[in-house]
Amino acid sequence: TGGLTVAGGGTLTLSGVNPYSGITTISNATIVLDETGTIDASNVNISATSILDITAADKSIGSLTGFSGAQVLLGARTLTSNTGATTEYAGLLTGTGGLTLTGGGNLTLSGVNP
Repeated sequence: TGGLTVAGGGTLTLSGVNPYSGITTISNATIVLDETGTIDASNVNISATSILDITAADKSIGSLTGFSGAQVLLGARTLTSNTGATTEYAGLLTGTGGLTLTGGGNLTLSGVNP
């Protein structure tokens, strides 16, 4: 239950377990998940010019959606999307890490990723 919206150009660093199951919306802002920060049960929606940074540790989320211009900073880490939904991510995945999909859903990567 509940959700989180970060908007307006700032950076929010999340630490510890964040058990909410609502949508995490990043709008013209950055969310950094530190080594202990988790949002395992949340579906993440990233707008253009926004960033999800998981470079501190491997992380799990619900579904991933995002617009062209969005970024997920992986570093050398792995992001796991655990969802039964069908979603699309049009932004960038940066770093040498990886993306894993579990839960039986489908994730379309429509952005240009190096």
